Amino acid sequence: MGSKSYWIEPVRSRGASKVVSYKARYRLPDGTKRSKSFPVKGAPPGGARRQAEDWLAEVRRDRNYGLHVDEHMGRATFGEEADRWLQAVAAGLERSTYRDYEGLLRVWLKPRFGSWALRDLGYEDIQAFVNELGGWDQREGRFVPARAKLGAERIRRCCFLLQTILTEAVLRGRLARSPYVKVRRPRSGTAAGRAPKTMRWLDAVQVEALARAIAPRYAAMIYVMAWGGLRFGEAAALRRGSCEFLEEGQLRVTEARKPGKGEIYGDTKSHQTRSVWLPPDVCEILWQHLDAYVQPEAEALVFTAPEGRPLSHSNFVNRQWISALDRAGVDLELRPHDLRHTCASLLASEGWSMFEVKEQLGHSSITVTEKYTHFFPTHMAEKARRSDETVRAARRGQQRPKVVQLHSGSRTG
Repeated sequence: MGSKSYWIEPVRSRGASKVVSYKARYRLPDGTKRSKSFPVKGAPPGGARRQAEDWLAEVRRDRNYGLHVDEHMGRATFGEEADRWLQAVAAGLERSTYRDYEGLLRVWLKPRFGSWALRDLGYEDIQAFVNELGGWDQREGRFVPARAKLGAERIRRCCFLLQTILTEAVLRGRLARSPYVKVRRPRSGTAAGRAPKTMRWLDAVQVEALARAIAPRYAAMIYVMAWGGLRFGEAAALRRGSCEFLEEGQLRVTEARKPGKGEIYGDTKSHQTRSVWLPPDVCEILWQHLDAYVQPEAEALVFTAPEGRPLSHSNFVNRQWISALDRAGVDLELRPHDLRHTCASLLASEGWSMFEVKEQLGHSSITVTEKYTHFFPTHMAEKARRSDETVRAARRGQQRPKVVQLHSGSRTG
């Protein structure tokens, strides 16, 4: 081993020249030295020096391919790595998200894997854990809801934490590769006997009925959430200054009120500000609300409790929402958040594209908006009917079909 980064030292007994072991050593980029001893006594054929050479060769090869894991770091436990990861990301998490992650780690993941060395954790161990949570039946080859310990969404979150923490361990050099690969887990609605959440929404007439049924100071809020697609926290954080372009039909959504005690405001769920466009009638209703209920300062909250305090989701639902649903004669299972689904439905019926709906609702990706795909076929069907008029005109000879010239080219193979 000619390189200064890898070498072998003979270790001799005290007061004698006899070699008792060989110490294989290598140096990390930061100058730290690592070593491993190979005793002469009991060494396999080829001797202890050959063992040391083979080990160093393996270390060098793995380091060249990025697969080497420092043995000192590889002894770290999953619990230690999980605590370090959670502490590192805590500042960027919403308070509710932090509590959720901390609870899943404390109740489920750390009791199972907390004392395990990262290097001892394998794919089979993770899959067995998920099978146990989801109620996997080996004979039937499926997850049985009646035997599940957690719902599918909670299991998905546990798997997300496992995968994220193990991936971070790889990036930090504590693992050569993550054992979380193609882990099978329950699909939504298949665990703990829980059915998938039902998406509910209102039509324009039902929105009007609900706005008329609720206390007058919240009528404008119903219109804004149903036609603007604001989340409850975004509506509760809306300020008079956000309405400065209301004459143009535009509302600025810049922050959201967070659940919990106290007045806590932060970024929206997508961590982006956005412009929301409202119909002129809704703008007029909001103007009247501003004149009647909102202080003149730009920082004044637009929607508040009767005594002027910030809106609490639970208080609003218990004191205003449920009774208004009953008076309006609409589904009592409807949540304030379902007004976002209502917005998607109303906009799709008005001919908005899926991308435009995405921008209005503030989704981080078009894939999130695709859950509303079923709102769009009616609009597409109308376009297909208009296309049919072109087909009929062409068949009657009233319009000559366009011919598209295709450029031919040589094809090989």
